[in-house]
Amino acid sequence: MNAKRQLSGLKRVNWEKKTTKQKVKYLVNKLQVMGYKIPSYLKNGQLSDKQLKTQINKIERGLQSQIKKDNLNSETKKQIPI
Repeated sequence: MNAKRQLSGLKRVNWEKKTTKQKVKYLVNKLQVMGYKIPSYLKNGQLSDKQLKTQINKIERGLQSQIKKDNLNSETKKQIPI
C-alpha cells in the first residue's frame, strides 16, 4: 500500500457529489485496508456529516503516520554503509 497515493486520493474526493451509500462503501473499504474496526453505523449504512468527518480524519492520521514510518525506514536504510 502506497500511503502517499492513498492520502492524495482521499483528499481529492468530492464528498458533496457522493450519495450516502457511496460514502459508506468508500469509508468501509479504506478502513479495511488500514486495518481499523468498522463502526456499527457504517455496517448499517448510516452516516452523518460529523461521522463522515471523524472517519476521514481517522484515515488521514493513519496514512500520515504510515508515511512517517516509511520515511524513517528509508532514511535509516540510506545511512547504513554497505
